[in-house]
Parts: sequence; C-alpha cells; structure tokens
Amino acid sequence: MTVSEMLSATLTARQWVRPDEPIVWATWQHNFKYHVPGCDERGNPIPKRKLSDRLGKAAGNVAGAVAVTALTLAFGDGDDHSGSDGERITLADLTIVGPKMECAAVELFQRERPTGYAALWQLWVLTPARLLILVTHVDDAVPKSKPQPGWRELLHKPEEFGRNEPGEHIPAWRIAPWLEFPLQNVAQCQTVGPKRKPHRHCGLEFTDGSGFVLHARTPRDAQFMADTVNHQRGIRG
Repeated sequence: MTVSEMLSATLTARQWVRPDEPIVWATWQHNFKYHVPGCDERGNPIPKRKLSDRLGKAAGNVAGAVAVTALTLAFGDGDDHSGSDGERITLADLTIVGPKMECAAVELFQRERPTGYAALWQLWVLTPARLLILVTHVDDAVPKSKPQPGWRELLHKPEEFGRNEPGEHIPAWRIAPWLEFPLQNVAQCQTVGPKRKPHRHCGLEFTDGSGFVLHARTPRDAQFMADTVNHQRGIRG
C-alpha cells in the first residue's frame, strides 16, 4: 500500500468505527478465492472423485513437512493460485483457507451480505479491539473501464476527478459493514506468500487452523500488518 492508498482507505473506514476507536490500518482487497479441501476456488463443492485425487496430490506435496498450516499452503506449489478443480480465479487479493469446509473462516465468509452488497471489494479495518470487514454495493463493484493503478483505493474512477463543479460532491462507492470478529479469535498472524514473491501477504489464522490471507502488496506492508495485529493481540492478553 502506498501512503495515499492507506490514507484513503482509512478515511473511508472512519465513518464506520466508533468516534473514540482508533484505526490501526485499513486496506482494500479485490476479489477472493478459496483454498479449502472440498471446494473449488469460488467455494463450490467438488465432486467426490475429483476431491479424492486432489487430496492425494496435496498429501504428497506436504509429506515430511513440519508445522504446515493452512496459511503456508494457501499458495499451492509456489504459484499465485492453487490450480484447484472447478471455477478458477486468476487474480484475487483475499484467500480463504482451511482444513475443511466446516471451519471458522469459511463459516464467516459465507455469511449473508447486506442486501444489495457484494464481496468483490472488501475494506478490511483493524482497530485495537477488532477486525471489521465492509463491502461495496453491487452497482458500484463493477468498474466500467479498466482499473488504473491506485484508483480502487480512492473509491473514484480517475477520469471523474476534475469533472465536478467547485464545491460539488463526487459520488463515492456505497459501502456497508458486513463482518467483524474480536482479535482474541486470532490464534496467530504472520507474513506468507508464494515462493516467487514471499512475505507479500498477511495471514490471519484461527484456532481451528482456518483463516484469511490478505494481499499487502509489499513485504514491508505485510510485516506492518502482521506486527500490529500481534501487538494488539498482546495488549489484550
């Protein structure tokens, strides 16, 4: 995240937290995919025969590994996507991981969205007490032109700047709160990533081994996100 990207995400999140609640960081995540046995990358169930083949390959890949967790397996054999059967998603900032479909992360992410809203764009917000996830309205979540670098963090299309009259408001994306969970629910937080680009993601893991992997874009930002989560967890015991 650049300074401007982090600032704009934080300003957007400000209206959704309590006045006395500091924002530690806020970041946009575009699109999502699952890396969970039993489903494809969109979260659709995999037929039993294909699932058996997939699990056999996964077991071979991690044979002899020590302390392998869902977070470290989120990138498969080192690629940026898992290559699972079913619908395949080329690019996604957020990865939902877990040892099976019946896990905390999947249960959370499959909760009903607010009416008219979708999780194509999610705004993740860390405060000293909780993680809050907001989502965008379906009519605002599909850009009408190819996105330009950084525009998604500003919540406006680049071509919209300068078109308004002085003092006229530029309509921003509509967002609504969707999920939140206390930091004591996080068992560990660390930087992770594929072999070619390690430590560019922040992994949040629950006690059941499931969790979320957020794309931080740079190792420095991923480390900052993980360090601040762990720091706030430490403060709260």
